[in-house]
Amino acid sequence: MIAAAAFADWANVGATLVGSLGSTGALIVAYRLLRRESQRDQARDIASQQQQADNVSAWSTRSHVYVRNASNLPIYDVLLTFTRTGVRTYGCYIVYLGVVPPDTTIARRLPGTSIPGQMDRSSYDAMAFRDASGYRWQRTDKGYISELPLYPSDRTLATGERSSSQRWQRLWQLASRRAR
Repeated sequence: MIAAAAFADWANVGATLVGSLGSTGALIVAYRLLRRESQRDQARDIASQQQQADNVSAWSTRSHVYVRNASNLPIYDVLLTFTRTGVRTYGCYIVYLGVVPPDTTIARRLPGTSIPGQMDRSSYDAMAFRDASGYRWQRTDKGYISELPLYPSDRTLATGERSSSQRWQRLWQLASRRAR
């Protein structure tokens, strides 16, 4: 009689253990599915944010830089940076374009190329702009695009170094003062 009761107790323990393992497995599967769906939603949100920025490009020739806005919406606060090297000059130059209308290509002469025969050479480095949704973007001379965060990261604040976003923010302030 005691052996039968002990067996029944152990059978209950076994059933409880199997049920607990099943519940734990279901929780793990549910968590992984939720995480995967969250990542998909995040990727979809990023793709929709970046849709207009993907249609904006810039490139340069020996004497001009071109900005192309192939999207259906305007871009704002367009800034171009250049490095100028020459016999007697070296520096970083900023060109503020303001607004580029939709489906438009704008050409600007590179700084330092306006005097024929001059040995100075300018090269396009990067472009920053704000899209119609208010997101700020940076496109490098290699074509890479990245979003510029509105606020510096905690690491940047702790080390005191300037983030890319802070540098562009300062350039926008300088260029908007000159444009007035």
